[in-house]
Amino acid sequence: MSTIIVKREEFSEEDWLNAMYRKSESSRTRDVASTSLRTFDLFCKNQGLQRDEMIEKYSTWFNQDKPDLRSILLSLDKFVQFMNIPHDDIFIGKVTFKKKIETTSL
Repeated sequence: MSTIIVKREEFSEEDWLNAMYRKSESSRTRDVASTSLRTFDLFCKNQGLQRDEMIEKYSTWFNQDKPDLRSILLSLDKFVQFMNIPHDDIFIGKVTFKKKIETTSL
């Protein structure tokens, strides 16, 4: 009996960004998706990891007999906290990413 080994299909960052553009037909959507990746990269760097290392952590936590959802949720909560801090080095097109300022109505 012979074994067939199939190589996993590669999907690059550029492929993903192009798919985002094709789905939306919007350059703005592609720009925001690209900024989202850069923001996630900065978060990973803040955590002392590269993007692929962080994704591997999520994959390991998830692909266990009993997924470690607590670790995944705590990490994502850290990402939300990171996103609530203004970052002058993150740009969306010509706009700097800033924390959304909450306003209250009287």
